[in-house]
Amino acid sequence: MSDTAPVTAKTVEALCRIADLEIPPERQARLEPLLSVLIAAANDLNARMSDGRWRSVPPILHFPER
Repeated sequence: MSDTAPVTAKTVEALCRIADLEIPPERQARLEPLLSVLIAAANDLNARMSDGRWRSVPPILHFPER
């Protein structure tokens, strides 16, 4: 997603369709503000981590045992 495009009802509907999630429209409406905040935060983190100072820092991966 673009970091400048707002999350709209159509965006949520498309994401649910792509993910094959059958979420009723009234619940989809409640996802709009949540996704807006999460996507903005993810874009901010991505921009910060793209800074050259952090290129030598490997990501921390931990796979929990089941």
